[in-house]
Amino acid sequence: MGKIEEISEEEARKISEEQLETVSSDEDWEDVETFEEKFEALKELIPFTIRKTFSGTAAWFLSSTAIFVVLPVLFFAEEENHFEEQLQEHKERLKRQRSLLHPDLYDLPKVDIPAPHF
Repeated sequence: MGKIEEISEEEARKISEEQLETVSSDEDWEDVETFEEKFEALKELIPFTIRKTFSGTAAWFLSSTAIFVVLPVLFFAEEENHFEEQLQEHKERLKRQRSLLHPDLYDLPKVDIPAPHF
């Protein structure tokens, strides 16, 4: 077990100044870990069984989120596109009908409709 001994204030200041000098040296900061090294260290800390469970949980979370959030948005966007296409087709039909009634008002070519014979 460690031994505790009392030191004077001057000795404490001297020790703290020495510690500050060693900490502030540039040599300590040259050996900085990269992201990959930190990630590998974390993998070593967490056991494989827990990592496997977490990855399964994360996959389940992402897939269920996609089902409940992303798919309805996609369906809504598809429905909106379908509605826009129907609206455009309806406008085209109305324009053709009006061009038959008043061909001079529209830029469409004149269509000759034979008169019905009674």
